[in-house]
Amino acid sequence: MEIQQLLGFAAVAKTKSFSQAAKIVFRTQSAVSLQVQALEEELGVLLFDRLSPRKTELTADGVQLLELAQPLLEDFKTLREKFEEKKGEPSKMEIRIATHEPVIAHLLPGPIECFKKKYPQVKFTLSRKERSGIIEAVMAGEVHLGISALKQPHPSLDYHVIEKHDRVLVTPKNHPLAGKNKITPEQIAKYPLLLPPKGTNTRDIIEKVFKDRGLEVNLAMEATGREAIKSYISLGFGISILNERFIAKEDKKKFFTANVARYFGQSERGVLTLKRKQLPKYVSEFIELLGRK
Repeated sequence: MEIQQLLGFAAVAKTKSFSQAAKIVFRTQSAVSLQVQALEEELGVLLFDRLSPRKTELTADGVQLLELAQPLLEDFKTLREKFEEKKGEPSKMEIRIATHEPVIAHLLPGPIECFKKKYPQVKFTLSRKERSGIIEAVMAGEVHLGISALKQPHPSLDYHVIEKHDRVLVTPKNHPLAGKNKITPEQIAKYPLLLPPKGTNTRDIIEKVFKDRGLEVNLAMEATGREAIKSYISLGFGISILNERFIAKEDKKKFFTANVARYFGQSERGVLTLKRKQLPKYVSEFIELLGRK
């Protein structure tokens, strides 16, 4: 069993195509096919179901091999990084992160600025993705870490919460709810709501709270991004429930806000890394810094 065989196998598993896998590992399609065949013969199992000339699916044995091989392949991919780190050449160090736009805009600038004071030559690569894309990027080894919120534990990922913030109701200053104490979901349900897309944690929690209380969501608009939602609140299109972290001092001058964590809980974010993957020391140090911010 050779590392190039495993790299070819993993590439086919990712792309579900021998031709696409060949492009990733810089081999011919026939070479990748021979690598996989050699693995199958050595292990005595079928790793892929060849559904068509252009499509394959992992068998149960293939899934097990991929799970076992993934940590080894990740260590192989980061071998050069670890070698450069050992030589003490920070100019060759890079931290790759996949996360959401608000995290890039609001959470990361401070920690990155602090980290760059100690390691000024370390390069950061930030990729904006949705939660599913973040998980895929971490699983594929495209990034060192992801920053998002997991709805439930993932068998292949470690998840470490780095921040929690209460959810708050946000309305225009002249809204009927402005200034009221102990605002309830029943009161909120009377007014049009501006909400993030379905599938986001906040949207799911709001809909669950309303459903449990027999309330209907009066959806005025669905918008991606907190800044967009705040813009439409300013225009009087509706009210919303947002993570308190994204309410700036300037926002508090424009809007009325009320803590509704009693009903809608807290919003959290955490660091996602691949289980059993040994990260470069400087990446682990950056993760520790995120946890302190």
